[in-house]
Amino acid sequence: VFFSAIAAKPRHIEHGLYLDIVPYFSWEQPNAYKLSSADDNSTIDETILTISKNRTNLLALDDDSLEKIFSYLTLQDQINFLRVCPRLRNVFEMYTKHAYKTCKLDVLYNFTLWELRDFFTAAGASLECLVGRIPSEFLERYMYYILKYSPRLKTLNMMSVAIKDDDLEAITKLEHMENLILSKNTYLTG
Repeated sequence: VFFSAIAAKPRHIEHGLYLDIVPYFSWEQPNAYKLSSADDNSTIDETILTISKNRTNLLALDDDSLEKIFSYLTLQDQINFLRVCPRLRNVFEMYTKHAYKTCKLDVLYNFTLWELRDFFTAAGASLECLVGRIPSEFLERYMYYILKYSPRLKTLNMMSVAIKDDDLEAITKLEHMENLILSKNTYLTG
């Protein structure tokens, strides 16, 4: 949805910079790598396909420039951006090593479960501290993602969450856990 809305308008202005957005062959379209040329059955090499000479291919930018682009996006837009292709996902994973060592859970509050999964699969390895509230209806899913994708988590500060004793048992599996703060959790008995 994010990129279809952007692709509908070819020129965008962001922070005073003009950006031309053009869908590119390698954006993981179905069967994109299996296209054949008209005159034979050989596979078309991605490097042969070009974009108009007066435009720049986003994927032609170096990783540092792509990381800079990530820094201007909201987290939700970053998640949509990383879905474009494997290279952007890899750049996002590099970006998270310094941008998301600490994450406020409130930022994830309006995420869909799909966006939440993508965030934890891409950024979870870099997370060291999670702070905030979790919607009680998604607590089980959050806990699953935290436990599965955030092995380096050192601090977990969840207040006013419907966490139960069974969830605490699962948290003990996080080997690097140093600080566990669970204030205002009324379902805890032990």
